[in-house]
Amino acid sequence: MGRRPAVDRREVERIAGLAHLTVDHEDTQALARELTAVVDHFRTIERLDVSDVEPTRHPVEFSARWRQDDAGASLPVERALAGAPERVGDRFAVPLVIEE
Repeated sequence: MGRRPAVDRREVERIAGLAHLTVDHEDTQALARELTAVVDHFRTIERLDVSDVEPTRHPVEFSARWRQDDAGASLPVERALAGAPERVGDRFAVPLVIEE
């Protein structure tokens, strides 16, 4: 007898509800299989012996490279605003977000 999938159709529907997503009934089985594969992959990783692996913050070592912040030539106003849906003078026009 095979083991029960980690994620079944009901679990997909529950997760979709929590995320306020609408999932077609036909898609729930496919999503259940895909999510089960993801959980199985994590279970495989969980079984790995990493006791001799030093914790890292990033998988690749790198160092921040700082550069001098020098003023340079700016993009011409007309070119910067060429694709703007709306403009007011030499500025982008945007919808009001905060009431005055």
